[in-house]
Order: sequence, then structure tokens, then C-alpha cells
Amino acid sequence: MLKITGGCAVAVCLAAFGCGSSSNGQPQVNINGITAGQTVDLNPDDTFQINFSVSNFTLESIGNCGTNTNCGQVYLNIDGNACNISAQSFNAITPTAASQSTSSIFANFSFCPANGFSGNHQLTLSLHRDDGTEVIGNGNAPAQATVSVTTTGGSAPTDGGNP
Repeated sequence: MLKITGGCAVAVCLAAFGCGSSSNGQPQVNINGITAGQTVDLNPDDTFQINFSVSNFTLESIGNCGTNTNCGQVYLNIDGNACNISAQSFNAITPTAASQSTSSIFANFSFCPANGFSGNHQLTLSLHRDDGTEVIGNGNAPAQATVSVTTTGGSAPTDGGNP
């Protein structure tokens, strides 16, 4: 269970499966319910849930976007590429065939090096097309949102972060 100190509650983002905003504009992703510098307690499996919302972009699992170029997935990175799944460019991705979530993603700190497990971390959510290319959003910049948090709890990895 996610425990947040500092008096902040995690906001629940309501997003319908496969739907993005119908308004015109550049694709964008926003992190909801986490504030910069917040302390979060990791679950016993070394994860915690991040709620988000997207606009002007349709979320579908890989291979389901067809010719729609404003369609794809949300990637999560922790500390840049320091905590990525082996041979992947992300720590977590959604939606997937197994998890069709279009409003939350689980940060998995078990992929982080042992010496960087607890402490200050930068979380970045970014929009990517089916082929993995990053989506450009407002101001001709990548469509992404970043927040810094401090993690506590969980169980420190015993093998250098390799699950």
C-alpha cells in the first residue's frame, strides 16, 4: 500500500480506456497527486503507483495504434535511465496487453542499483508512439512531466538491482 507523508493524498485520475482529450493542441502528460520533494513509502515489492492524465493523445497497448500518430504509450523513467528494465528504454510502460491502465503506472525500484534504492529520485513520464519514438508536445519539447521525490521503505535489492 502506498503511504505518503506530508499531508498529500494521491489524486485519482479518471480516464476512459483508449481515450485522449478531444480538444485541439499538442499531446501532453501530467503527473497527478505527487508534489515536488514529497516523501513516498515504497510497497513491500519496491513499487509505488503514480497517477497521471494525458491530453490530445490516445493511449493503446503496443501495436494497436495503426496509422494514428497521436497514439501510443506512457513510459516511466527513474533517474534518467538508471532504473530501466534490462535492455529496455523504460522502467515501466502502460498500457500493455496485461495492464490496460490509462491513468496510472507503477514505478518499480527493484530495477535500481542497490546504492540508489532509497533517497532522492527523479520520476519522468513521457509519451511515445507505437514504434518507441518520443512524442513532441508544447513548445516543440518532448511531451513529458517530471517530479522529484524521496523514497523510503521497500526492500533493498541484494543483487545490485537486477531482478
